[in-house]
Amino acid sequence: MTRRLITTAVLAAASAAALAASAGSGMQERQPVSRTGCLRTGSTSTVYLLRGATSPAPGQAESPADAATAIPEDFLLVPGAGIDLAPMVNHRITVTGDVSEAKDPPPPPSGANTAEKALKRISVQNVKEVASNCASQ
Repeated sequence: MTRRLITTAVLAAASAAALAASAGSGMQERQPVSRTGCLRTGSTSTVYLLRGATSPAPGQAESPADAATAIPEDFLLVPGAGIDLAPMVNHRITVTGDVSEAKDPPPPPSGANTAEKALKRISVQNVKEVASNCASQ
């Protein structure tokens, strides 16, 4: 009886592990996220960086624990169609979009240097000014 229970438990665990592995290997739909930080130009005037971005954005905490453990991060921004970031350089902004690793699409803007290309990217879908300078919290 004990042997049967152990065998059943082992098979159930193996099945759960296989199911989790197969679920992780498929394409997962990205959910847009919001990040708030200081908009700066990068190595050229057409490369934009979100510096000291908090995750999650203030007032949009996914949970109290997430807000308490938010660590500032820098991102390379890839503006979507109709998004003009130039007027907001040196302003505190909140961007909404898809986050991707440096090795994943979208490609970095032309003129980005090696360090900028190594940053995570945000494909910007929406931008909102939070403050007219970066000193404001």
